[in-house]
Amino acid sequence: MGESYASNYTGLTNYETVSIGEYTDLVVTEITDTKNDNERERQRFEESQLEYKTSSNGDKTELLDKSPTELYAMLFKFSLANNLAWQSLHNLIRLLSKLFRKPIMDEEEVAALEEPMLDNRDIEFHALCKFCQAHLGEYTEAVEQYKKCPRCHEAIAEDSNPSTDNMFILMDPTERIKQLLGAFAAHLDEVTREASENRFEDGQRDSVYDGSQYRWLRRVIRDPDYLTAVLHASETPLDRIGQSDVWPLYLALNELPSEEPSHRVLCCGLWISQKPVDLHLFLRKFLECVEHLSKTGLSVEIEGQRRCLRVHVVSCVVDSRTHTRLLDSADLSELPYFDVDKSFVPDALECISMVASQMFHTQMRLLEPAQVRYVNTKLRALLPPSQSLDWTPRFWENFVLYYSVPIFADLLDRPRLTHWMHFVSGVYLLLKDQTKLHELDRAETHLEQFVSQMRSMYGQRSIIGPQVDSLLQLAKVANRWGPLRLLSSWCFRPAKRATLEALRSARGHLPDFFDLAKMSCSSLGPEARARDLLAEPLRESSYSSSRTGALYFEAEAIKQPMTGLCLGRNLVAYRKMLKAGYRFEAVDESNFTSCLDKSYALLADNTCVRIHQFVVDLDNEAELVVCQRIELRNFSNDNPDVRIYLLDCDYPISYTVIYAEDLAIACDIVHDDNDMYLCPPPYAPYD
Repeated sequence: MGESYASNYTGLTNYETVSIGEYTDLVVTEITDTKNDNERERQRFEESQLEYKTSSNGDKTELLDKSPTELYAMLFKFSLANNLAWQSLHNLIRLLSKLFRKPIMDEEEVAALEEPMLDNRDIEFHALCKFCQAHLGEYTEAVEQYKKCPRCHEAIAEDSNPSTDNMFILMDPTERIKQLLGAFAAHLDEVTREASENRFEDGQRDSVYDGSQYRWLRRVIRDPDYLTAVLHASETPLDRIGQSDVWPLYLALNELPSEEPSHRVLCCGLWISQKPVDLHLFLRKFLECVEHLSKTGLSVEIEGQRRCLRVHVVSCVVDSRTHTRLLDSADLSELPYFDVDKSFVPDALECISMVASQMFHTQMRLLEPAQVRYVNTKLRALLPPSQSLDWTPRFWENFVLYYSVPIFADLLDRPRLTHWMHFVSGVYLLLKDQTKLHELDRAETHLEQFVSQMRSMYGQRSIIGPQVDSLLQLAKVANRWGPLRLLSSWCFRPAKRATLEALRSARGHLPDFFDLAKMSCSSLGPEARARDLLAEPLRESSYSSSRTGALYFEAEAIKQPMTGLCLGRNLVAYRKMLKAGYRFEAVDESNFTSCLDKSYALLADNTCVRIHQFVVDLDNEAELVVCQRIELRNFSNDNPDVRIYLLDCDYPISYTVIYAEDLAIACDIVHDDNDMYLCPPPYAPYD
């Protein structure tokens, strides 16, 4: 009886018969019949549930309706939101595992947590004299060798443990570079192939590979297996630990994807001291630490081939103050492919913000008190309350590109407004995503005219300092090394935020800082591993399009009827979309702050629309935008290099539906009395 019953279900496997009286039962241990999909899904869900103890002796157990993956993500969410140190997160996971009969993490993941993120052999602790900043060597050697400082003869504390008072730390990036190359092997292989075939554009500067200096490097470096790196150092401290200031040192790899700035930038050193940083000593010791990378290289497997890649430091991003200090640096000049005249890259963000700040205050002194109050009222309306008293360099950039022209148009006379527009036009052209060579020439002309007219118009008050010299060099730098947004402190900001968060989370405990710094700067860190886990369910809040590469999030109810469009029944509406580096948002009627209104966008044909909702047809994979078309008038006719438009609010508005792929640029809006100005950004701010 059991055999005939089982023969009717050929899809069942791994069964045995058990006879009980006149009955024979089938005990099925694996269900492979395609007809039992629902049963299999239910079985998988029950297996993923965890039993937790409800009494001290464990007599009673209940099921938790969360899978191990969800608990894993919840722990990371909690740790990231509260800036927990890495050891605290580790202890929290171990504690939670004790509450369940089954572990929430497998043995390999637990072992990975117990292993240090950075091998101790990759870290060097150097002692400094707290009185004269003399370098005493590595900590253990300094304690054994010196009882007194050889320079100032002050007594040295006999403590071999590193202190956060006066020291600097060097972190060898070799192993982290290997991990990053493994993660982005396909991109590196494509860059190498394009370089060998000389497929980079000659008439424009879209990336660092298009720059004249990078092309020169490809010709002079005979070995095809190489990487180029950018140093970033500054005399401005990043943060404080106790009574000491902290100066970081970063290394960025050019051959990694530019859209992954938090991965391609590595924190390689920290100077922690109560006195100013000695950049010459800091750089010299770091270059000695990584000297083997340029001489022997590192061995890594890329696309199935074992390659030995040499890493060459070819440029250094510095602010104007640091540039003056490092011009006579013998250590940088001895690097084989570092040209002192061409390899120093001025920090464009610092340069633009300093010039804009000085010119703004100079012009304000020339205005009447009533005009100053008018400007103050406008700026307070533009800025969120949290930023109204603290202008960051990034907001100075936004002020120059978007807000200054509509505000100054009614305040400055014609000559002064024309002079200011030279500065705005030059900056706008230099920050574009795709800059042609003739646009670089025009940008250089604009900035030269701006500087030459400055003294004649404003007298001695126009003397700004070294920032003017750096301003005149920006066009040449963009020609040599590509877009400024990929060179200057733009690309180092994510790494600086990660370092700052790691310092604050570690709370002075250096091993925790190393773990957190590695987690933040490496694509293989736990935060990146949890990135998919942190995302909320697909249908509930977000949708990722494999066809257009867009990401939709913040789901909501459909507002407008979608009849007559031949759409399916499975429609989901969203408020926001991230596409090609731009964040598009639907209009929020409750938001009256113009600087936060991101609902205006330009299409590829320069048509302006105001977005009301994104609608995705999950059945047909159609991505639609419910919007209103807006008429524009060119506000900057006299300055064709700057795109600023005046919105025609009297134009009759009706709703229309377009495809999401037609959206090209998300724009900023500036309100000025009864007028509204549309300001397209020169580059995608979310690359």
